[in-house]
Amino acid sequence: MLSSQAFLAAPILLFACFMPSHALARMPLDTETLLKKIEATYAEVKDYQVEIEDRTYNRDGSFQIKQFLYTFKEPEWIRLDFETPYSGMVLVYSTLFMESLNKIHTLTMESPEIFEPRMKKICAAGGVAVIFIPELPGTRVYGATRWLNPNKALIQLSLRGKTDDHLWFTFFHEAGHILLHGKRDVFIEAKDEKHRETTRPNKEMEADRFAQDFLIPPGEYLSFMQGQQFSLTAIRQFAKRIETAPGVVVGRLQHGNVIPFSRGNYLKRRFRFSEN
Repeated sequence: MLSSQAFLAAPILLFACFMPSHALARMPLDTETLLKKIEATYAEVKDYQVEIEDRTYNRDGSFQIKQFLYTFKEPEWIRLDFETPYSGMVLVYSTLFMESLNKIHTLTMESPEIFEPRMKKICAAGGVAVIFIPELPGTRVYGATRWLNPNKALIQLSLRGKTDDHLWFTFFHEAGHILLHGKRDVFIEAKDEKHRETTRPNKEMEADRFAQDFLIPPGEYLSFMQGQQFSLTAIRQFAKRIETAPGVVVGRLQHGNVIPFSRGNYLKRRFRFSEN
């Protein structure tokens, strides 16, 4: 668990960096005034990035070091890129959009008539527009993400791949790009002419993992796998327990080579969205 010192380090560093030296010299020494100055300066900062080292000391004098890159962007978006000891691990905290995604997760079990308008409304409240578009002939594009401005992103989902497992994985994959990656990037998901996915850059693999773990929590999936029970009844029961559509679980098992692609497909729902 990260100590509170690590998170407090960022505003304190900002205060030291952004407060003019002459202002520091004139500043009264009482704590209340100091804290108000820090809060006022911190409120003016829209985004920043800082390297943090957190040391936890033991009774015997030894200590453990946590090093990570702390990135903050408005509104309320935090990303931690760990260097030591969990090199490569990424944690993202975004109040508005993460709340939106938690609400949308349960919509995977609903029909399009219910989930489409709700997910658009929920995402809009979190600063993300969602639109469904027809597949463009010859493009094989099934999803795309870009930022319209610093405070609003756009997720486009094509009508390609209309089964529920494909649709929801694509949506949460695009959501992963919004939470994990830069606002200047544009991400387009497509397949080549042989229906094999094009080369997967690191950011695409990160978004894949985000979607995979958000739809089916890793701990729940591991427990299910350890049970070695993959009957259709077991899949339905597991899906109900984690509040995810059975077709999503089937897709995960198929792509993980746990069950063949010929099995369980009738648990997937096929959607036909209006193109109007």
